[in-house]
Parts: sequence; structure tokens; C-alpha cells
Amino acid sequence: MNNRYKDSPKRKLLFNILFALLLMGGVFAYIGFNFDLSGIFVSLFSIPAIWNILSLLAVALQYITEALCFFIILKSFGNSVGFRQTVLYTSADLLYMNISPFALGGIPAQAMYMTSDGIPPTHTGISIAMFTCLNKTAMFCSGVFAAFVIPGIFSTGNRFFAASLIYGLIVMAGIIFFCGAAMLSPEFVSVIISFSVKVLKKLRFIKNSDKFELSFKDRMKDYSACSDYIKKHPFVTVWVFLLCIVKRTAMLVPTFLIYKGLGLSGTGFAYIIAVQALLGVAYESFFLPGAIGAYETGAMALYPEMFGKDSALTAVLYVRLFTYLAVVVPAGIIVSLKHIKKAGR
Repeated sequence: MNNRYKDSPKRKLLFNILFALLLMGGVFAYIGFNFDLSGIFVSLFSIPAIWNILSLLAVALQYITEALCFFIILKSFGNSVGFRQTVLYTSADLLYMNISPFALGGIPAQAMYMTSDGIPPTHTGISIAMFTCLNKTAMFCSGVFAAFVIPGIFSTGNRFFAASLIYGLIVMAGIIFFCGAAMLSPEFVSVIISFSVKVLKKLRFIKNSDKFELSFKDRMKDYSACSDYIKKHPFVTVWVFLLCIVKRTAMLVPTFLIYKGLGLSGTGFAYIIAVQALLGVAYESFFLPGAIGAYETGAMALYPEMFGKDSALTAVLYVRLFTYLAVVVPAGIIVSLKHIKKAGR
């Protein structure tokens, strides 16, 4: 019985990986049946190495900035945490977010690794809420910036993209509101948890309610202290938000790099970044791991105008290589090394 529970996380991870591979396989099968893959690969391999190196540096910058965000937040709450630990938390987030069905695995995995390192659940919860709120705010701002750069984006004639963009903005605004409320209003968190406890008590999932309520009150005091610290020290929020903007920019840059790598010209940096920002806002809120399938569909509607019909699919695959695979593979290696090290003790 115990072995079954020990193997459960491994089975879930294996299922998540297989699910993501199945989606990717479907996308590549569709591309293979409808496009000339040999010509696309020739174009990809002809890109000068400098642009690939810069794209890899952009991936590394994503890791560094998110890890720095958690390092700053957790340190400000008085936790003894090293930068290597926050790199692990970042890797867990990026890995599980990009391979889990419904793209909901990142936060639980991140929370699990943080609490297993001895970080209090209250500090874990409020730090994740703070990062999520500010990261989504940076994404929302990139969408607003893009709307100013490309004012006619809603009248492109592509109803699917317009609907996806509106959906993404609404979902993002909702996440910002709830995470912001969780970060700044312990009363909001208390009401939500109290309501959940009442429901669980009625369903008899919680038996020793007195002990639970006492523990809950103690943790809410700690949560309130962290929330008060954030309010009294706004520079922490400012630094984390600036890092989130850098992280967001690093996610968008590979599109500009492939544009230059293909030897194209005529479209400015701001326009290319704006298009990629809109794609992110529209599809990153989809409940699919890495928005596999949905992103490619949207990109193929917008890329031909920038890259031309012949190079559009090459650009899509290049961008996905450096915004998905080049992010997931290192994250998987880092998380696996953590498990191997733990198993060897």
C-alpha cells in the first residue's frame, strides 16, 4: 500500500509528460500532413548560431528573474532560503505548468517543494499569490502596450483570435484581482477558507474541527504579518514587478530573434514584440499545457503578415522551441536531479 502512494507522484509526472507529448505529436502530425517539413528544417538549421545563443540566453533570463522574485519575497518574510532553492521552485513551476492537463500543476508543485524545504505554508501561499499577481499584471500590461502598438488588432477578421484575446484579458484580470486580494487582504483569505471549511465539515472531510480552527487562527496571524510587511515596504513589490517585466520581455524576444535570423527586415522591434504579447495574452490562459495547439493556431493567423507565408511556420516552430521545449527540458532536468539527490540520501 505504501509503495503505491510513493509511486503516485512518479505516475502523475509520467502521465503529464505523456499527455504533453500526445498533444505535441498531434500538432506535428498535422504539420507533417499539410506542410513540407524538410524545407522548414532546412530553414531552421540555416539560422546563424548567434540568434540561437541569444534565444537560449533569453530562456536563462526567464529562470533567473522568476527565481530572483521568489528569493526577494521569501527573504523579505525572514526565510532562510538560497538562490539555488528558488531556482528549483521556478523549475517546478515551469515544468508542471507546461505539462499538466489544464495547465494547473505549476502552483501545487511549487508549493510542495517550498513547504518540503521548511518554508511555512502561510509564507508559501502569500509569496506564490504575490508573484502570480505581479507576473499576470506584467502580462496584462504587455497586452495593453500591444493594443496601442497595433490598434486594429480586434478587427483582423479572425474571430477566433479576437474571442481568445478577450477571454485571455478577462481571465488575467480575474487572476490579478483574486491574487491581489489574497496578497493584501487577509480578511478576504479568511472568508474564503472559512467558507471552504464549513463545506468540508458538512461533507465530513474534517473531523477534528476545533484543532483545525486553532491552527488556522495561528497561521492567519502569520499571514497577516506578511501582508502588513508588503503594505509597509512597497519597494519589494516594485522590484518583483520590474523583474516580472524583464521575465515577460525575455519570453517575447525569441520572435524578434528568429525574424532577424531569417534575414528579414521592414518590421520594427515594438511591432513584433506586440504581436507576440497579444498571442501570449490570448492563449496562455487556455487550460492546455503550454497552450499546445491553440498557440500554433493563433500564431499562424498573425505570423504570415510579418514573416511571409513561406517563413511563417518556420517562425512558429522556432518560437515554440525556445518558449516551450527549451524551458521544459532544463526544468525537468533540475527537478529530476533534486529527486535523484533525495533518493540517494
